[in-house]
Amino acid sequence: MPPEQLRGKPTDFRSDIYSAGAVLYELATGRRPFPETHGPQLIDSILHEVPHPPSSLTRWVSEAFETIVLKCLEKEPERRYQSSAELGVDLQHLSTSTASQPTEIANDAKSKAKVCAEILAQKYMFVDNATSDSTCRVRSII
Repeated sequence: MPPEQLRGKPTDFRSDIYSAGAVLYELATGRRPFPETHGPQLIDSILHEVPHPPSSLTRWVSEAFETIVLKCLEKEPERRYQSSAELGVDLQHLSTSTASQPTEIANDAKSKAKVCAEILAQKYMFVDNATSDSTCRVRSII
């Protein structure tokens, strides 16, 4: 649940981007961004803590992928991606970029980033509403 929702503030498409970041984080690390299981501690962590960098939890996470995930998980919506299209461009760029020094880890990271982008694309459809308020919804198409 995004921080603004926990604070009782209005949510918008950037709340969905936060949730997508949480999914990417878990896909990348096998762990939730905030692993607490007790409700009040979990809420406190979401509101005040920064998740451990994914690269500190698994060896394959590239700096670029980590930057994308952590930007999605920013506490303030203004600091997150401002559209699903913007997030999609960065994920697509990451999944098609080539490593400057091909290694087993770099190749593995590239393939896992591509898998993450494809899983999100298959599981979620990001639909930008072309109205003046420019809202966005993440709709499950499972």
